[in-house]
Amino acid sequence: MEEKKNIVNEEVLTKADFKNIAEEVTAKFEESLERGKKFNTSPESEKAIVEDLEKRNETVKFINAMSEGNKTFLNGFNKTRAKALNEATGSAGGYLVPEEFEKSIVKFVDQYSQIRQNATILSMSSDVKRLNALTTDPTVYIVDELGTISGSSIVLAEPVLTAKKYAGFIDWSSEVIEDSELPLINLIAERLGIAIASKEQTEFIQGVTSGSEGLLQASGVTATALVTGTTFANITWDDLADMQSSLQSISISDNQNAKYFMHSSIYNTLRQQKASTSGNYILPVSPTSNMPAQAWGKEIVICNSMPSTTATGTKFVAYTDLKKHGFIGDRRGVTMKMLDQGVVGSVNLATADAQALRVTKRSAFVTALATGIVTLATN
Repeated sequence: MEEKKNIVNEEVLTKADFKNIAEEVTAKFEESLERGKKFNTSPESEKAIVEDLEKRNETVKFINAMSEGNKTFLNGFNKTRAKALNEATGSAGGYLVPEEFEKSIVKFVDQYSQIRQNATILSMSSDVKRLNALTTDPTVYIVDELGTISGSSIVLAEPVLTAKKYAGFIDWSSEVIEDSELPLINLIAERLGIAIASKEQTEFIQGVTSGSEGLLQASGVTATALVTGTTFANITWDDLADMQSSLQSISISDNQNAKYFMHSSIYNTLRQQKASTSGNYILPVSPTSNMPAQAWGKEIVICNSMPSTTATGTKFVAYTDLKKHGFIGDRRGVTMKMLDQGVVGSVNLATADAQALRVTKRSAFVTALATGIVTLATN
């Protein structure tokens, strides 16, 4: 994520602004709490509302402490959270955020990431996690009675998840909380979730770091090329059929739950194709129907982190069972730090008496048994 801060309405947020925002949010939560007590007669519903508001109020107190520079509160909170997560973290790298706030961010990351929705998610207790995978299958023979059973060996691989840090700044303006229909904490969590999901997913697809290559950059994949043409616009349904055939020749079981992953513009090219003789759309449904995106009976996952700008020799579609071949590691502990020094965007925080909130999250991606990943590229 590009580390910059947008100044809403060209305003510079001062330390007083952050403090006022946090105080006003606190007041709104307390007001909501009182309304919940007043208008909910059911003890169960009242208890649920109160518990929910108290959890969210913990985040408000946390942000308030950051804006005030209350290091005693922050250090105590950080120590408790770090112990619960079984990880070491210091205030120099940022304070661990409250659990409910972290859950909200992760919820939005999952919601906006198609790769996450289809891959296997693993937790990481350290920055590196080693996995075990088979690179060859065992061989089975037909043996006569009392016959000798031939031996076969399997080859093991050890894919490694190595966590990367995703960091970004968030901007606030005092206008955000003037509308009580926009709870500030949820708004921050959603904006962070969307931004992290976008940056993270692009890395999961296009990353070139050795040992952590993305889906389209991994070595050993089963590569296919367009039947004809050299640009993305030349894709046809035949190309997708060839991808499916390639995977079937490698693993019929993998093909059972495999899906196509492509940019929305690529799918749009496919669905607009018409038969040359009749002029009818090849896609066997009406353009006005609310149809699921499919090709040859397999789901098409629309993922706008996939390539959309055409180029020669570029992989731009993947077909695989990502649960078996794509692994995401989440290093627990979203951190937040308030900055008042340095330049963010075009704003000198020190001379403008401004502050910026920096949020970081760590995650990793690795592929396994890459032959089960079929890619389509331009010629």
